[in-house]
Amino acid sequence: MSPGFEAFINIFVGLIIFVCLLFLTYITTRFIGQKATAAMKSKYIKVIESISLGIDKNIYLVQIDKKYIVIATSGKTIQYLTDIELENLDEANEEINKKIEFTDIFANHLKTLLGKKQMKSLRGQSNNIEKDNVSNNVGKIKDSIKKLKVNGKGGDENVNV
Repeated sequence: MSPGFEAFINIFVGLIIFVCLLFLTYITTRFIGQKATAAMKSKYIKVIESISLGIDKNIYLVQIDKKYIVIATSGKTIQYLTDIELENLDEANEEINKKIEFTDIFANHLKTLLGKKQMKSLRGQSNNIEKDNVSNNVGKIKDSIKKLKVNGKGGDENVNV
């Protein structure tokens, strides 16, 4: 066999071995991850919510069977705070998970406060104001250009070279 063909075979075999090692690593990682997840799950204890209060300081809402408690953790310390009565946890979670759009809330409040007719007049006034501002600015720029042409100065006389 030629040396080029042997080099090709060696590279191809090395590539196949590398792909096999990657596949085995993937399978092993998934297996370990599933076992770790199963080991971490508990039948009667769940962390419902947690909030961080700073570096290494947290408050947890924990469900133990049908009872809810609040605990605080800091460094190596865990402290019991209180029991909580949560009757409608599922309904509360649904309300929290709803996406709130600020623009919708603002528009609803604005409609109730001003009414539709006043909003239309406000929109028309704001468009007129914007048009007036643009035309005023254009006029000022034109006046400045005319003054520069009349004086014969372009503004370069103030530059030190």
